[in-house]
Amino acid sequence: EAGAFEATLSVTERALQSAGAQLPLELQRSRQSLERLQKSFWISDQQMRRRNRLLAESMLAQVGMERKHVTPLEFVDRPDQYPPLELCGQAVSLLNGVAADDVLSRKVLADALCTISELRDGLAAVQRFQRDLPFSDQYALSAAAALDGLRAAPDGRQRLMLLNLLYRAAHKGALTGRLQTAEGGLVPAEPILLPQLRELMQSLVQDSGEVVAEGWSQLAVPLGVAISRLPVTSFQDHLAMMGICNTLGMKLRAKGSLARSVLEQGIRLAEQVSGAEQDLTFQLTYGRLLGNLADDMAGAVPISDELLQREKAVQHFRGVTRRMVSQELQSELCWVTARQLLLLYVAEKQGLQPASRVDEYLGALKQISNGLTSFEGAQLNLFEIELIRAIYADREGRVSLGQGLVHSARLASRKPDDATSDWEIRRRLFAAFRDSACCRSQPEFADILKTHGIE
Repeated sequence: EAGAFEATLSVTERALQSAGAQLPLELQRSRQSLERLQKSFWISDQQMRRRNRLLAESMLAQVGMERKHVTPLEFVDRPDQYPPLELCGQAVSLLNGVAADDVLSRKVLADALCTISELRDGLAAVQRFQRDLPFSDQYALSAAAALDGLRAAPDGRQRLMLLNLLYRAAHKGALTGRLQTAEGGLVPAEPILLPQLRELMQSLVQDSGEVVAEGWSQLAVPLGVAISRLPVTSFQDHLAMMGICNTLGMKLRAKGSLARSVLEQGIRLAEQVSGAEQDLTFQLTYGRLLGNLADDMAGAVPISDELLQREKAVQHFRGVTRRMVSQELQSELCWVTARQLLLLYVAEKQGLQPASRVDEYLGALKQISNGLTSFEGAQLNLFEIELIRAIYADREGRVSLGQGLVHSARLASRKPDDATSDWEIRRRLFAAFRDSACCRSQPEFADILKTHGIE
């Protein structure tokens, strides 16, 4: 019995080593054999731990295949039933309570928790853009899995990847979400996650004597800066640090040159990588860095420089969408194309760009957004969509094709005490539409112009 047990473990190890792009039939059979193996008098604790580790590894290999065939969108209403997530949960259950000196098992546990954090992040994105669902709960669960992974990981394995997932989840609203208790109930995430985030920050700045802030709003930027200074070695580290720079750059948006330097750091890291043409996460993150850098430059540099940066983002996503099929890529292409269209319209009204460029981008955006009707996931403000529809209506000579200015008026009514960069950008944008027939047909437009000091 002990010999048969050992033989099954050896077969599984060989199958795992040979598993590549496809899950070999031998590994599937080995997993089934492992599931049938149970503890007995003849089986040592060490063999049982090895059985659990190999079974967990085979489950994670299966997760890689499942993710190619089952999308989060299919489980948007029942995320806990998402098959890859269920498999990861089973893998974690096999390895929970593993000893600190069992390095191999802890590596697999860290991989499983990292994958859970990734899967929760993907489910949150789908919930956020598809329907009015509590996506912050998924970000809370993503953050919790990343924190567990950081504690489990030996020798810093997956450290930057886990930190990237954690920081992104916290930025996206993890602390406003809820976590599941052992009994299946839901409790607020902030009292559980915030102390762990403060503890993490303390570990990163322990030699500097820096005081760790109490709340997330004060902690977010220092934590991101501390993480962004960690060393980068492997491709996975490059990928993770690109994501960290992207999230931190958005956090620093109001701080001008500091945000720009962080985003440029991420872009430099991306440009050091080769052979990632088919890596979806890399291409998405690189394009987001380019687009967010353009957003950060808005109003702070000449329009010609901003146009050039936005064009880089557009051309990146256009090129990638020709090679890869992804809803996320389409959403990001929609975002950068729409922002470039609005800027080209401003430039046209200032005599800096020909009308044909506006027409070219309007046509491209119509194709991407199903005739300007579908902007889900494109990170656009509602007032921007109203102005895009106004461009379309004016070009077609039919005011009825517009979408009104309800959101633009609502935004204009909330004028800040002091002028901000966003306020100045909106002022520049509304000024370009002062002669728009579609906008002038709306009763709110006069007040919008007046509020922004536009004659």
